[in-house]
Amino acid sequence: MVDEYMIKDIITIDVGTTNTRVSLWRDEELQEVFVYSQGVQKASLAGNNDAVKKILECSIKKLFKKYNILAEKTVIIASGMITSAFGLVEIPHLNAPVGIQELAISMKQFSFPKICPQPIWFIPGVKTQCQDKSRLSSIQYDVMRGEETEAMAVFSLLNPTISDEHIFVMPGTHTKFIKLDKNGRIIKSKTATTGEILSLLTKKSLIATDVHHRFYDELDESYLLSGFHSARSNGIGSAVFDVRILGQTHNASRNQRANYLLGAVLSSDIQLLENFLEPNETVVLTGKKELREAIHVILNDLDNFSHPIIIIEANDLAGRGALLAGKKRGLLRKEG
Repeated sequence: MVDEYMIKDIITIDVGTTNTRVSLWRDEELQEVFVYSQGVQKASLAGNNDAVKKILECSIKKLFKKYNILAEKTVIIASGMITSAFGLVEIPHLNAPVGIQELAISMKQFSFPKICPQPIWFIPGVKTQCQDKSRLSSIQYDVMRGEETEAMAVFSLLNPTISDEHIFVMPGTHTKFIKLDKNGRIIKSKTATTGEILSLLTKKSLIATDVHHRFYDELDESYLLSGFHSARSNGIGSAVFDVRILGQTHNASRNQRANYLLGAVLSSDIQLLENFLEPNETVVLTGKKELREAIHVILNDLDNFSHPIIIIEANDLAGRGALLAGKKRGLLRKEG
């Protein structure tokens, strides 16, 4: 006899490049999330993963105490950069095509007694092969850790009547462009370091003082599109320097200059998306809200862009994807 409700609590862990999320789900409803501005980027600079381990240990301990969690009725599932060399355990990527079934059966279990009493299940990343349309590029592979789990959650939220193939645009520190087939399997992907470039320009470049070392306060579509079209016509380097000129000769506000910079940086993402898209594919926008909204504005402004656009807004996609993988693996049941 199998009782599907024996497992009451699920803790999901999502370790990214710059952030870590630890979430508690009770009866599959999100109860609490701890978010830390600590990811594998800092671990790689430090040369060890001690900070990530400490975050996980403290977070899990807090959740166990606050919610009176019983270890024997708890499953812990981790995804993202936690399976990289600077995570807890390095797990090889799966080769695409990969869907929820492949992710579930490839999950690995390891014990870390100093972090938590329960073993942790790890979801592997995905490696894709993609023929680049550029004659000068020999890069035919792409990799992801974490976005594959988020993609499974996003696909589960789509209208089941939609049967076209999808391109998921997932902006963040690294923006992922992920192509899924009609069955929700990842088949191709490309990566852009857009968020990282934007952060460097905003905080550590010559024009950082022109935007006061921070991103925009509110979206200004006019300046966003001006920056985008300037970069399309004259290149990103020229458009980025325009940010200084805007403040000196056009009396543009700090927020307007920040929007102009964002539009300029996003121009390369839009070009990548246009090259990646094929006829009859639907674009699904998700990920970081500020970047997602800006990309949507730019796509709507393009004269020849006719692909359907779907926007998915949901909390903790990595956690939701981990739940789906756990269900498919049978981890959310317990023999009784």
